[in-house]
Amino acid sequence: MPELELVFPSLEKSEDIVKRAQADQIYLETGKVSVDELRERDDQDPIGLGAYVTGSVTLVEDVLNPPDPVVPIDPATGQPLQMPFGMTGPGAAAKPPAPDDQADGKKGDQKPPDDAIAKIAGDLEAWSRKSRRALKAGRRADVPFTSDVLGA
Repeated sequence: MPELELVFPSLEKSEDIVKRAQADQIYLETGKVSVDELRERDDQDPIGLGAYVTGSVTLVEDVLNPPDPVVPIDPATGQPLQMPFGMTGPGAAAKPPAPDDQADGKKGDQKPPDDAIAKIAGDLEAWSRKSRRALKAGRRADVPFTSDVLGA
């Protein structure tokens, strides 16, 4: 009788149970299966819960072409805050802040030191690598990242 299957739950290895539970959790979180499908597989009554996706969905397009950052508003003045020099997007400083005490009296023509630019570029590259690794591993791209240079 090919339609019959003999199952001996007491003989199933605990490692197999853990692996199956982990796979079930991944399938549930990504919407591949529903709670009811898993309950029916385990000979339980369905509870009426269909497939769903947990967490936030990150589109590859948004990772490759990120949207412009939201410019924060200063609550005291109601004006947009300027992002630090070297950052891009609305509210970004076009030039580095001008020092008040330059020898020739000109303001706004001074470039940031090369080591500051290198530190910013290094932190942005480190975040980018971490984010790409997360995507390749099937996780979200908005990974936690702290930086002394970027202030994040």
